[in-house]
Amino acid sequence: MYYTWCLAILLIFNTTTAFAEFQENVSSSISSQENVLAVASAATESTKKNKLIAGYVETASISICGQMLPIEVDAKLDTGADSTSFHATDIVINKKKKKSNLHQF
Repeated sequence: MYYTWCLAILLIFNTTTAFAEFQENVSSSISSQENVLAVASAATESTKKNKLIAGYVETASISICGQMLPIEVDAKLDTGADSTSFHATDIVINKKKKKSNLHQF
């Protein structure tokens, strides 16, 4: 529980800081529409670099019609969920490599 709260506080702090920097940049160069668009895209790029994505990636198996298949995918574990779930559409299964590609979530 302590770990979850620390991550939540860290994520809120990073998001708030990035938004404050973005707002300051936009308000200081509001003279023309072109400047605003350039500043917005520059701030977005710096926000992506500072973005923290937390989670544990684990290997998950797929069962179809109650049968466990020897297909494994990498999935991110949601630490705040009550139970684990996996939802995807348009799944392509490569039987030779025993891997699957998830095209749409």
